[in-house]
Amino acid sequence: MDDILIKYLTDNALTLIFVLYILSGFADTMMGVEGVGKVRSILREIGFALNKVCLIIEGAIEAIKPKRVNGGPK
Repeated sequence: MDDILIKYLTDNALTLIFVLYILSGFADTMMGVEGVGKVRSILREIGFALNKVCLIIEGAIEAIKPKRVNGGPK
């Protein structure tokens, strides 16, 4: 169950980061030369933050997941 949750969170985070990057490109072209890079940098920071949140969640799930000891049960 935990592995499914990790996969779901990471897959959706990567999709969201990709969509934000594409939208930032459209926003830059709509704003013209003076706005180039501002929106993209903001959305890039949001993407980095989402990625860090997913890594923290994945680490927390790994930390609380029971470990096998000497081939015993989980």
